[in-house]
Amino acid sequence: MTFQMKEIQATETYPLRHTVLRPNQDISTCNYPGDKDPTTFHIGAFKGEELIGIASYYQEKHPNFNEESQYKLRGMATSENYRGMNIGKELIIKAEEILRERQVDFWWCNAREIAFGFYTKLGLSKYGKMFEIDPIGPHKIMFKHLKRRG
Repeated sequence: MTFQMKEIQATETYPLRHTVLRPNQDISTCNYPGDKDPTTFHIGAFKGEELIGIASYYQEKHPNFNEESQYKLRGMATSENYRGMNIGKELIIKAEEILRERQVDFWWCNAREIAFGFYTKLGLSKYGKMFEIDPIGPHKIMFKHLKRRG
C-alpha cells in the first residue's frame, strides 16, 4: 500500500486523536497544550485524501535529560483499519528527518506499555520506572539520540 506523509495543522489531528487515543473523553481533550506553538509540528499519513495516521512533536525538555535541543512525541495514532502496515514507523522516519533539519539530536515520549516493542524496534531506549497516566494506563519514558546525516 502506498501512502503520503506531509505536515498538517493541529486541528487536522483531532478526529483521529479522539477516535484512537481518547474515545471515552470529550473531543476537546484532543486539543493539546502547545499544539499551535511555532516550534510544534504535526505529521499526517494519507491514503489518497484519507488521514490514516498522525504524530505531533513539541519542543519540550524532559527534566531528567541534559540534551540542549529536545522534542517530545505526543498523540501518535493510526486508524484501526490501517494498523500493521508500517504507518507508525514511516511517521517516525519522517519526523526524524524534520528533527535533523532543525538540528535536534534527541526526542522522547511517554510510551504506552503496549507500544514498548514498537519503539524499541525503532531504536528508542526505556528510561525510569513505569508510571500511570489516568485514564490511559501504564507508561514509561522512551527516548532516542539522533545521529546527524551529512
